[in-house]
Amino acid sequence: MNRTPKILVAVDDSDYALVVAGEAARVSAQRGADVVILSVVPVELFASEGEIDDQSVDEQEAELRSLHEKLMSKCFVGHGSLVESKVLYGDPANKICEYAEAVDADTIFVGSAGKGRLESILLGSVSEKVAKHSKRSVMIVKRPR
Repeated sequence: MNRTPKILVAVDDSDYALVVAGEAARVSAQRGADVVILSVVPVELFASEGEIDDQSVDEQEAELRSLHEKLMSKCFVGHGSLVESKVLYGDPANKICEYAEAVDADTIFVGSAGKGRLESILLGSVSEKVAKHSKRSVMIVKRPR
């Protein structure tokens, strides 16, 4: 039995999420792929409970769930494939790579951070880390010119 392809769309709360989701919708329609829209609330693994602002984390999760609903209604209506939403907690790049393995994603779509060379060297970016560490194919979506 043939497996339905799966695309993981990793987005943050930036306005760039719509560009990434739009490109993923276009490709998933061509491939007949199911889609998981994923966001990660950045939480330090070694922070003690008192250092984590639970209210802030809850607010971030609510904002991301709202973003996912917006992306689904703007990009995937009438798409014909299964579109799911998932919010995780932790280091974004690690969680994206781990979740892609867990759901057996064929491709991960992420946005290009668009950082300058020096900032990229000093800080790195989620998209660069995902591309480097993922066992899955990664599509880095650039901003339209």
